[in-house]
Amino acid sequence: MIAGAAALLAALALAALVARRRYLVVTDHGRSMLPSYRGGDRLLVRRAGLERLRTGSIVIFRSPDTPGIETVAAFADTPVRAVLPDDRLLIERVAAVPGDPAPVDRVPSLAALGHATVPPGMVVVLGDNPAVSHDSRAYGYLPAANVVGVALRRFAVTTT
Repeated sequence: MIAGAAALLAALALAALVARRRYLVVTDHGRSMLPSYRGGDRLLVRRAGLERLRTGSIVIFRSPDTPGIETVAAFADTPVRAVLPDDRLLIERVAAVPGDPAPVDRVPSLAALGHATVPPGMVVVLGDNPAVSHDSRAYGYLPAANVVGVALRRFAVTTT
């Protein structure tokens, strides 16, 4: 009986470890994804890389900016001053993946980079609320290595 309980606890611990490595829960604290998501909404996210990204997917990623440090936008020669105060995660929608036409109509700054298609290892992300989004309109292509995961679903919704 004790051996069975110990085996069950070990199996549960292993399952929890596997789930933690594969999934995470994030809380949206901004307004960039309004009206799809509101500040306070909690999202179940599957950790994923470039192979799981699709146009229209909601992704969680690390900002390509490093606060207070001059950085060079991907494939550009112009230094860009970071605007985020910390290394927090961001939530935006995938607008284009490698090989897709570069969406210069929605991100005019990409035209200056001279790519007809999104380069390998890069994605374009845009917020649903452009007025407050920190997205590809601000920094160009996002390195796919910055993507933490893809939102699977909202499982808790704010009441306000």
